[in-house]
Amino acid sequence: MNTKKNVIIIISVLLLILLPLLSSFCFFYIMSLAMETDVVEKTVATPYGDKFYIEYREGSVGFQPTEVNFTVLYNGESVIDTDRRFRDYTFDVAKRMHVVMRMCAEGEDRAYEFNWGIVYTTDDGKSFKGALQVECIRLYRTDEEFARIYEMLYNGNPFYDKRFDEHLDMNKQELPDIQTAEYAMEYAKSVRKERYVHISEIESLVGKAQRCILVFMSDDGRKVNNVSLEYDLSNGQILVMEYSNMSNNDEIDLYVTLFMVRDLYVPEEWGAPQVLARLKQALF
Repeated sequence: MNTKKNVIIIISVLLLILLPLLSSFCFFYIMSLAMETDVVEKTVATPYGDKFYIEYREGSVGFQPTEVNFTVLYNGESVIDTDRRFRDYTFDVAKRMHVVMRMCAEGEDRAYEFNWGIVYTTDDGKSFKGALQVECIRLYRTDEEFARIYEMLYNGNPFYDKRFDEHLDMNKQELPDIQTAEYAMEYAKSVRKERYVHISEIESLVGKAQRCILVFMSDDGRKVNNVSLEYDLSNGQILVMEYSNMSNNDEIDLYVTLFMVRDLYVPEEWGAPQVLARLKQALF
C-alpha cells in the first residue's frame, strides 16, 4: 500500500515539474512557427539586356498581421523596396513575379511590366525607377514622365484590355456616387454568403469600369484567372472590384472575389491632402 502511495506521489511531483516545462516548450514552438519567414528570390535577364534581382519576403512576428517585404534591385541599387502590413495582391505574386508580361523600348526609354508593377528607365539603363501596380493610376495622373512611359508601354491606350471590352467604358460621363458604390459592396458581401456575385450584377448598380488595372494568368499563361477593374466615382474616389474567372473553357465568366474603395492620391500643391488609401475590403 505504501509502495503504491509512493509511486503516486512521485508521479505527481514529476508532473508538477514537467508540466510547466512542457507548456513553455509548446509556447515557444508555436511562437517560432509564427515567426517563420518565407523568401522567394528570382533573377530576371530581359531581352534588352537589363538584369533585375527580385525578392519576396513574407513573415509575421508573433500574432501580428502578416508583413510582406518586396524588393527589386538593378545593378545592386534599389528600384522598389517596400514593407506592408497587408497584402497588396490577393494572389500568390511570388510564383510568377519574375515573368515579364509586357515590354517596350524606344530611344533611351525602356519599360517592363510584371504582375506586381513596372520598372522603367529613361537614360538607356543607367538607372531604373519602379512602381507597384497599386501606384500606377496615381502616377499616371500626377507624373508626366511616368505617364509618357506608361502610354508607350501600352501603345497609347493604357488601362484597356480587349479581352474585357464588354465590361469597359473608358469615356463614361455619368459616374456613380459613393453611396451607390457602398451599396454595391454591401450587396456583394451579403449575397456571397449564399453564392458568388456575377459581374453583371455589379454593372447593373455602378455601370461598366473605366480601367483594367491588373490581370492574373494561369501558370501556363493561357487562361485568365483574375482581373481587377476600377470604377470612377463622382466624388473623385475609385471603386476597385476584383473578379475571378470561373469559366471552365476559354471564355471569361467573372465573379466578385474582393472589393474596396480608395482615394486617388494627388500632390499637396494641387490643394488636396496626401493620405493613405481608405480601404473597404471584403476577402472571400
